[in-house]
Amino acid sequence: MEQMSRLSDIDSLIEGYYDASLSEQEEQTLIALLFGQYADDKRYDAHRATLSFSIMGRRLKSHKVSAAHPRTFRISNYKRLIGTAASIAASVIVVLNIAFFSRANQDDCIMVRHGDKFYSSAEMAESEMIMALANVFEDCPSVEEELSNIFAELDM
Repeated sequence: MEQMSRLSDIDSLIEGYYDASLSEQEEQTLIALLFGQYADDKRYDAHRATLSFSIMGRRLKSHKVSAAHPRTFRISNYKRLIGTAASIAASVIVVLNIAFFSRANQDDCIMVRHGDKFYSSAEMAESEMIMALANVFEDCPSVEEELSNIFAELDM
């Protein structure tokens, strides 16, 4: 019977906790019961979780930085910051080098004809003109042939 009254006491303390009507001592009693004697009781798991959050919140809220030891940016943070900046800079340099060297070693050939590579349209047009002129004068006799024909007519 005492166990039953103890459980009803815990239930009334829990109800008072959620109603925010408990005194500090009653709240400490509830915490002591739920995390002590009734820690293994599964009925109170959700209430223990809620109480854990409020206990941690109170502890964090009560934790204040003293004026004697204000938070400062420590040397180790500077080292970490410098290390991070150096890593980022190295990564950027590697990416730029890859981009530069892949572009520099790229063959910008726009056409290959008869084994000759052409790198610009002007160079290709010049080559076409030379080829066309070579074809025009291919059937024409050379200067030697013309001179020999002229002198051959004179000798007759």
